[in-house]
Amino acid sequence: MANNKLSLLEKLTSKCVVENHCLVFKSYTSRKGYGLIKTDNKLKLAHRVMYEIHHGEIPANMVVMHKCDNPPCINIEHLILGTQAENIKDMHSKGRAVFNSGENNQNCKLSIEQIQQIKTRYKPYCRKNSTYALALEFGVNRKTIELIINGKHWSSNNES
Repeated sequence: MANNKLSLLEKLTSKCVVENHCLVFKSYTSRKGYGLIKTDNKLKLAHRVMYEIHHGEIPANMVVMHKCDNPPCINIEHLILGTQAENIKDMHSKGRAVFNSGENNQNCKLSIEQIQQIKTRYKPYCRKNSTYALALEFGVNRKTIELIINGKHWSSNNES
């Protein structure tokens, strides 16, 4: 078992470079930038594997947090155990929690101006300005048009 831990540690560190006190994993990464390594025929997060090598199994419902806020870092001195709530609190306290709502959301399809047009133009049972016609014109689901008309869309919070 000790040889397995050592070889896994060597495997991890051989894929790293030192950058600003961080041991940055430079091999495969997740979409969020966390290092990924295959061990026991499973793809695992490299920072969690590193934590387990040094401290043993991670208890259920616990996460391995980065003190350095650098997702690919696996420097054991930068990794601490915490709850998801503590991780979120840490994220907020360091200003890393960016929630883009409304037009700032990358998935947003409509601008506030378009939403105003929809509200102004909507007429029930009108072929040209029904929920169905407006949904086709603006490239959204009919339910989205209904939410806009009923004031349950995000833009309702942005109107003056």
